Amino acid sequence: MATETRMAEAAAAWREAPLDVRGSVPLRHRLWRVRYGLIGAFAVLVILAGSFLAPWVAPHDPYRGIVSQRLIPPAWEAKGSTLHLLGTDQVGRDYLSRLIFGSRISLAAGFLSTLFAALIGIPLGVTAGYFGGRWDNFVSFAVNVMLAFPGVLLALAVISVLGPSFFNLIVVLGITSWPLYTRVVRAEVMSYREQEFTLAARGIGGTQGRIILRHIFPNLISTILVVSTLEVAHNILREAFLSFLGLGVQPPIPSWGGMLSEGRTYMLNLWWLAAFPGIAIFATTLGINLLGDALRDFLDPHQAA
Repeated sequence: MATETRMAEAAAAWREAPLDVRGSVPLRHRLWRVRYGLIGAFAVLVILAGSFLAPWVAPHDPYRGIVSQRLIPPAWEAKGSTLHLLGTDQVGRDYLSRLIFGSRISLAAGFLSTLFAALIGIPLGVTAGYFGGRWDNFVSFAVNVMLAFPGVLLALAVISVLGPSFFNLIVVLGITSWPLYTRVVRAEVMSYREQEFTLAARGIGGTQGRIILRHIFPNLISTILVVSTLEVAHNILREAFLSFLGLGVQPPIPSWGGMLSEGRTYMLNLWWLAAFPGIAIFATTLGINLLGDALRDFLDPHQAA
């Protein structure tokens, strides 16, 4: 009876409530608060543009090597050449071109594996948090098992069985990432399902599917967006690590992790072979992390000016 009374009161208040409006903090103040995120967004946009326009902005063919021009240092170093601004690798391929084309693999792996993880983790988190009971216990147990199992060992085991390829890399990264979505979304849904707007929707006869899709899920979008942004950065790092071990895309396809692995042999004498892909990984993940932090602050209505 008490629950029905609360539902009826919430339904009445919901009908009479004015539209929800974000706080009166001016837009320019909120943008200034997330200024570092804007810098990160600019860096990410530049890297994305370079990856999409790689065939046009890369100065040379990333697969064509000239043995007579192998291991040329960067243009500002002694014996450097302006034809190869970042030098060449051990088989004479232009290093700048390979870095630009390598961004395609790293970014694609980060975005696609994050999307794959979200498609698994979000539905599990929503249903477990809303319905509870045995299904919630089962999903929570599966999440705990996945979090307890070292993701690197799982990746090594799966890729060792299936073989190294870009598709298998996406599957492995997605499988090791979905528990984070499930845990975060489940906690959010459990808090929303007892709030008054949900009780109001039940009180006016809303079905469970409608309540989830029309009333609860829209409130999850900002959280999902922030988690996804940060997971893209994490998956780029994981892809680089697996490619460094030779379990990602295979040569001669350029990837930052693979280039880092090739450059470690010459790291003491030819620093640029390991430094440039490392800097590219660092700059990309830093930009994405800054963007994710800014989105979290910008989308949070409770943040003060």
